Amino acid sequence: MMKEKVKYIPWFPFEETKEKFDIVDYTGTFKSFIINLSKRKSDKKIDLRITFYGRSEIARIMNETYRGKLFGDCEEIFKDIPCEGPLYIVENSDYMKSLSDESLTLTDVLGFKHYFITDSEWTFDIASQDKPRAELFIDGNLVKKVE
Repeated sequence: MMKEKVKYIPWFPFEETKEKFDIVDYTGTFKSFIINLSKRKSDKKIDLRITFYGRSEIARIMNETYRGKLFGDCEEIFKDIPCEGPLYIVENSDYMKSLSDESLTLTDVLGFKHYFITDSEWTFDIASQDKPRAELFIDGNLVKKVE
């Protein structure tokens, strides 16, 4: 049986997210998992907050020392992606396959999707039943929100 190719699909909740962002911090509780990002090289302070609600998300967090294999394959993985950004939805990933195997396919039945958030130092693999909330802040003011 032939394995399906892993596919990274850029996810741009806002036009302003089609550029490079750095992960500033993250917070995980029983109610939510929040990742805060800040746009690189901008005249204004542009921040992005991605919130996964604690109902059902599963997160894997890797810092730069553990990402060698992924970024060794980076040229091949991202060659067909026209824009750079920090947010992706991943199809046919090994991460989701391992979660499916461990949960006896429960993650498949419940419709979990794989969200991938990355910068130069951190990578977050998040499996979630629900699409996350994205909030865009410019100079500290909330200007856009997608639920």
